[in-house]
This record gives sequence, structure tokens and C-alpha cells, in this order.
Amino acid sequence: MKEYSVPVRNYPYRIRESGKGKPLIWLHGMFYSLDVDDIFSVVDFGILQKHFRLIRIELPGHGGSPLPESEERLTWQSVAADINEIAGIVGAGNFIVGGFSQGAGISIHVCGQNNQAEGLVLAMLPKIWSERSALRRTYRKLIAHLEEGNDKSMLERLFKHAVYIPGHLGRDGNLSERINQLMLKPPASAFTMILKGAVLSDLPEIIPVHIHGLRSMIIGWDNDLNHPVSSFLKMVEVIRPDESVMIGSCNGFKQTTERLLSLFLQKL
Repeated sequence: MKEYSVPVRNYPYRIRESGKGKPLIWLHGMFYSLDVDDIFSVVDFGILQKHFRLIRIELPGHGGSPLPESEERLTWQSVAADINEIAGIVGAGNFIVGGFSQGAGISIHVCGQNNQAEGLVLAMLPKIWSERSALRRTYRKLIAHLEEGNDKSMLERLFKHAVYIPGHLGRDGNLSERINQLMLKPPASAFTMILKGAVLSDLPEIIPVHIHGLRSMIIGWDNDLNHPVSSFLKMVEVIRPDESVMIGSCNGFKQTTERLLSLFLQKL
């Protein structure tokens, strides 16, 4: 594995790359980071890097990455434009793009903006479209708290209640605590900016026509209020993916990676 930085519009993107083959760009979720994804991801990077050129990109303001100059740089649309520029700089050519939660939302924008994206993986989509209004109200309350007290106490309480999928399934009792510790590392100002960017973000009201022709996979989890089944079902209906997987067991994680390999190792 190698780690390097790519500057885009005066912002240094932190990237971890491993493996060879068809480029697969992967984007993490909100408040996550490259380090969090090293501990837990809905796809198995160790397996994927044996078959793909795996390019994992840390989003602005997350993990060890610096803050951008404004929250506009953190919208899904803006980050997608940067990802497309990175793809050109690193010589990705025709690539597959995917991500978890907000990474999935950004991936749809990447494909909408770039005809060189020829495959799409959406894992645990967050609330989208009509369901996003209530989420924005929650985000604004968190922003007000962070700006008023300049501390992360509310986020700490929220994170303590989060149990990540393998934890739900009894695979790793300490996983949630380890993830929460990593997510809380950035300063309060980073969380404020990330949340402001999320308030300004959503999927396009109309999914670009060419996305419907991409080889695609949608992954859901049947017990996660932050990534509801309703978002999964909406996108399955809209883009009619080649593969749709609803995870409900530890074995489901393994099957998800296997099905991804089966789908994308066919000749694109």
C-alpha cells in the first residue's frame, strides 16, 4: 500500500492506493476516514486489492485531512468534481466508483459528471430527497451546539449510541468504541464544516440518463436508521442495478464482496 497527496483546487487530498488492475475509487462515510475504513468497511479491501487498483480517497476535513476554505467544498457535488479531477491526475482512465453513506451519494454525482465512470457501487445510502429535510434540521441543531460551545460533547453522546454493523451482529464487541475514538479526533470546527456541507447536499432530483446504463450494485442494511431501507429501495427502483444486496448477517459481508467481484470482473 502507498499513501500520497493529490492537490485539487488548492486542496491536498490524502489517498491510499493498493493493488493493480481496473481502478476502483472508494469514498468513505461522513465523519469516517481512511483510518476508520481500515478497521471497518462494508466491502473487504484486502480481497478487492487483489483484483483491482484500489484508490481510497479521504474527504476534506475528515480524519487527518485539513479543513477546506469553506463548507461549499464539502458538498457532494463539489467533492465529486474534485474526485473526477483526481481520477484524471492519477491516470485512472475508465474507472469504477463506489462508497459508503455520503461516499455513495458523492459517487452518484461522480458518475453524473464523468462519462469515464463505468461502474457504480452504492453502500448504505443515507436519507435522500424528501427524507432529507428532517435530517437537515438535525444537522442544523448540531451545528448550533458546536458553534455555541465549540466542543464535541453532543457528538460524543451521539456516537456512544451508535453500534456499527459488525457490532450489531456480535462480530466485534469493541469495534464501535474504536471507531468512535477515531471519528472524534478532528477539532469541533471540522465537524461544523462537514455538517454544513451535508446540509447543502443531496442527490440530483433526476438521475442522469447515462447512469442507468452503468454496471451497478446497491448494498443495504436492514437495521440502520441512518441508512434507511427506504433509500435502498428508492435507488433500486430508479437505477435498477445489476446487483442489489441487503445485508442481515455476518456472512452477508463476505457475500457482498464476492458478488461485487463477480459483477465487475466480467468484461466491462
